[in-house]
Amino acid sequence: MIRVERSTDMRIRQLLLFDLLLLAITILVTRIGCLIHEVVGHALFAHLLGAHLRSIEVTLFAGGSVDWWYDCDRSWAYNFWPTAMGMLLNLFTGAIALAFARRFEGRPILGPLCAFFGAGSILLPLAYWIIGLYYGVGDPESLWVAHLSSAEYLALRSHPWNGLRLALPFLPLTPLISYWVVRPYCRIQQARFPSATHLGRVWVGVLTCGVAGVGYLALYALTDRFVPQHLIVFDAAKLAAKEAAHRAQPVGNFPVIPAVAFLYVLGAVLAQRKSESASSAKPLSTRAVISVVLAAVAILALIQVCYL
Repeated sequence: MIRVERSTDMRIRQLLLFDLLLLAITILVTRIGCLIHEVVGHALFAHLLGAHLRSIEVTLFAGGSVDWWYDCDRSWAYNFWPTAMGMLLNLFTGAIALAFARRFEGRPILGPLCAFFGAGSILLPLAYWIIGLYYGVGDPESLWVAHLSSAEYLALRSHPWNGLRLALPFLPLTPLISYWVVRPYCRIQQARFPSATHLGRVWVGVLTCGVAGVGYLALYALTDRFVPQHLIVFDAAKLAAKEAAHRAQPVGNFPVIPAVAFLYVLGAVLAQRKSESASSAKPLSTRAVISVVLAAVAILALIQVCYL
């Protein structure tokens, strides 16, 4: 009886320690991904094409922005490629991270870090692309209408369902891509917290990835009161409504954000059907987790200092 209780307590401690690790990794992954997107993809590439940079902003828990200008009129391609490179670099680095995730899946830090970085660097740009196309905001809108005249753009956004027509072809891809990018993490999870049933593995996923995701959103909501941020999941509809009012254009009411979230979760749940696990899982030490937490705090502090 005492042994069972000790074993349960140890398992709970390991789960909580792993949750803290995943939360810190989520912060690192999203902030590094945002830096790659904004600084390397947008700012550096625009500078290489001869642009002058007005500002670079990376927020604590949301996205960022880069503002640039040219000395003279340039073709639409000079704005198209710096805008496109943000998401393209995210996808490229995400694919590399997933390739390394299998090699390091038994490592207590590198395994989850590669798996989360790969999944986040692919799932977030895809969601951004779909939501941006539907609402007509952000990089997706800039890329889609880069070569259009003002009249052509107004005609494109003249009907509220035109946004859905643009985004709809990409929606069926979301569960398939979610399944593919979540599989490396499933192997890591199964090695650390084995479960014999599909429902059990899904439940462990909720207690690990789900808890880390909720914790990240809670940090965003807490800091957003003091440091304004723009998270596409929450602000896309508001930005679209503001832009539509300015241009007297209608906005559709299709629940595109819940649809993307549901399809992502569906793909992740299906990914848990296989009971494959990493060949080995090295013990997770408290010291290693603390070092990752400190790294996450350091990058947040650096971003805040630069913001001020």
